[in-house]
Amino acid sequence: MSVATRGVLAILKAALNDVPEIAAINNQAFRFQTDTVGGEIDTLTWLGNVPGFQEKGNKVLQAGKPLPKKLDIRLREFTASWQLAAKYVRNSKVGPILTVKAAEWGRRRVDLADQLVCDLLNNGASLLAYDGIAFWSDSHSDGRSGTIDNNITFDCSDHTNPTALEIAKAIAKGIETFWGFKDDQGLPTHARMVEVDVVVPVGIAGLTLQAVSNEKLDSGAGDVTNPLSGFRNTIGLKLNVRTSPLITLATTKIALVNRSPGAMPFLLGENPAEKRVTELDESSDLFKREDLYEYNAFWTGAASVGEFRDSVLITLN
Repeated sequence: MSVATRGVLAILKAALNDVPEIAAINNQAFRFQTDTVGGEIDTLTWLGNVPGFQEKGNKVLQAGKPLPKKLDIRLREFTASWQLAAKYVRNSKVGPILTVKAAEWGRRRVDLADQLVCDLLNNGASLLAYDGIAFWSDSHSDGRSGTIDNNITFDCSDHTNPTALEIAKAIAKGIETFWGFKDDQGLPTHARMVEVDVVVPVGIAGLTLQAVSNEKLDSGAGDVTNPLSGFRNTIGLKLNVRTSPLITLATTKIALVNRSPGAMPFLLGENPAEKRVTELDESSDLFKREDLYEYNAFWTGAASVGEFRDSVLITLN
């Protein structure tokens, strides 16, 4: 490695470990590390729900047995390359641009993670959850949970042109749906839900922002109190609107993603040993032929749907 480009390599390596900003879609995923290499399958296993407390009394208490969940996730390999003209390094011209390009390098990694999670959102109606049923489905069950329907509908006067009030009512119905879910021990899953992301395609993002943020909404016959106001102001439920051009859901779809502590709607794994940056320096054929340095970033990981109780899809009808 050349002394001249050692600093470049160090900055690019640091960029690969940047923490994504709060609004990044990939923050909805539970992160895990794996030593599985690209192209191979990692079987991720975690235990089900811990049983609740029972009064002792005189009866013999039965211990709850959390049901194991298993998912097979195939690791994928990704790479990004950036070339830097040697003349800029020789003449000390990289200073003004290096930090900008390093930040962009980091953003590309965040973009990749966002794309992986957005792919799950875009295809959640067909991707299989750990119970072998589509992630968003009306027929999930798990232990003593009973039927779990996380694929619901909401009727609008015109579903292709909904109002902010109708969107607010649809979101309220989705929140109430969360509260009806039970875990594999038969206990409410979301008794202490504190934060939910409302994920929508760009086409209805502005309308959804009104639906979530405004205290009053137009009913067509005057303004009425937003049905979400009580959730926010009285219960203290935090609602975040999230959108991205990477979201390709139809504009009649609204995905709610539970962001409360312990929620795992999506899973995002990486192999830390395969998160690398390499350099083609002065000794390389590329440099000798083209007078270019080349930096190559490598990332191995995968994303998968996780706990289906932690997300609800609402279809406007």
